[in-house]
Amino acid sequence: AEKAADESERGMKVIENRAMKDEEKMELQEMQLKEAKHIAE
Repeated sequence: AEKAADESERGMKVIENRAMKDEEKMELQEMQLKEAKHIAE
């Protein structure tokens, strides 16, 4: 039972890391959009 708990914990960390990477990507895209709009004006 302990092994399963360890594995699910590791799985949660992987999912959290993926979520953080997705958020970083979104922020980067938003910054690029703002820059593009600024240049367009």
